[in-house]
Amino acid sequence: MKSALWGEATVEVRRPIRLCRSGREKRDDAGDRPTARERELIALIALGHPNKVIAHEMGISPNTVRAHIGNIMRKYKLRNRTQIAMLLMPMLRSGAAAISRNV
Repeated sequence: MKSALWGEATVEVRRPIRLCRSGREKRDDAGDRPTARERELIALIALGHPNKVIAHEMGISPNTVRAHIGNIMRKYKLRNRTQIAMLLMPMLRSGAAAISRNV
């Protein structure tokens, strides 16, 4: 900083921003089955929980819950939470039972 005050050139070094997925959550090759995180969210929606409760249960913010719900609706061409619960829940019957016991 002091060198910049004296008119000397400075160079700022920054790390490159990583734009690819972290790999923490792998998508199914076909892309038609929900990921583990999506399954957890779908089960909580099917139990009738509002976004704030879902956020608390999943350890994320309500805004992130809203983003996940939007992504699920886009991915499966759904229009609302009721469709998420009614159309996707049959895929997750065993998962919902496990989650409902923890709530």
